[in-house]
Amino acid sequence: MGQGIVYCGVCGDRILEPDFKKGKAVTINTKNYCPKCAKDVAKEGPVKGTTTPPASEPPSARRLETRRIPLADKPPRPGAKFPIPMPFVIAIAVGIVAIILLVIVLSRGGQ
Repeated sequence: MGQGIVYCGVCGDRILEPDFKKGKAVTINTKNYCPKCAKDVAKEGPVKGTTTPPASEPPSARRLETRRIPLADKPPRPGAKFPIPMPFVIAIAVGIVAIILLVIVLSRGGQ
C-alpha cells in the first residue's frame, strides 16, 4: 500500500514514495523533508520549532477532547422568567404603595 500525499515541512514540495524508499526524503520529528531540504536539515539539525514528543505517556483522551470546547452557559431555571432581582421588585412595589397613599391623603385634604 502506498504512502499518502506528503509535502515537505520546509519548502512545501510534494514528496513521492520512491524518494522515501531510496532514502533521499526523510521524516524527522513527525515532519517530512524533501531531498533538497533533507540535506539542510541533516547539516543544521531539525528546523526550529520542532520538538521531539516526550517519552511520557500521552495526555488522557478526556483532556484532549475538552481542550478547545468552550464551557456552556448554565440554562435558566424554570421558575425564573424575568432577570429582575427581587430587591428591585420590592422597591418598585413599595414605591407604588407610597404613591397610592399620597394620592389618597392629598385627595382627602381638600375637604
